[in-house]
Amino acid sequence: MNFVQYFTNVFPNLDGNKTTILESDSALLSVNSITICNKSDNTIRVNLLKNIVVGTKNSEAFLVNNLEVEARNKSTVNLVSLFGLEIFLPAIQDGEQINTSRLVCFSNGTTQKFDVVVDYTKFIETNIL
Repeated sequence: MNFVQYFTNVFPNLDGNKTTILESDSALLSVNSITICNKSDNTIRVNLLKNIVVGTKNSEAFLVNNLEVEARNKSTVNLVSLFGLEIFLPAIQDGEQINTSRLVCFSNGTTQKFDVVVDYTKFIETNIL
């Protein structure tokens, strides 16, 4: 019986528009890596937000704010290992309402193009008797 599943999400050509790169609404997720590749010819600034929706309340906080990623040789950065981040996205059911948590990524402009690869683990809830 498997208690975890491993997944990868790939997002090419992100820019200054906020994009959800991972969302949990049914199971606990643990982020293993978030790899950013600068695709522009200039240094870019990358942002990573954690967004939590509980009922009608929407809260968000920066995990990474304006990180400079250089353009040399299309630089690649793993945010999880660089900052020692431990990111968990819980999905909590409160009565009939499911609360969600998500990661949102964006740069500081539409010309600051980058790719993102998210590797994560989904924990499977099982009833063991």
